[in-house]
Amino acid sequence: MASTAAHCAKTLITASASGSVMLRQCIRMLLPGMVEYVAKVAGMEADEAAVQSHLPAVGEIIKAFGTLFANIAEDLRELFCIPF
Repeated sequence: MASTAAHCAKTLITASASGSVMLRQCIRMLLPGMVEYVAKVAGMEADEAAVQSHLPAVGEIIKAFGTLFANIAEDLRELFCIPF
């Protein structure tokens, strides 16, 4: 995933907060791929050069997740909290 694509995903997440059903559906379809990408990059820990090349996109994805959780209603946030 390119850094630009990750930034675009963050923009879509922000725009979906307006209540657009179409944008929310787009986000539902994007999230699994974003999580998979971050997990894939995390699994590359032995190849430092590969990880470094993916860091800008992972940073944008983390920002996108932050935007997503900031836009979720307070009562729904509890559903995403997993006690350890």
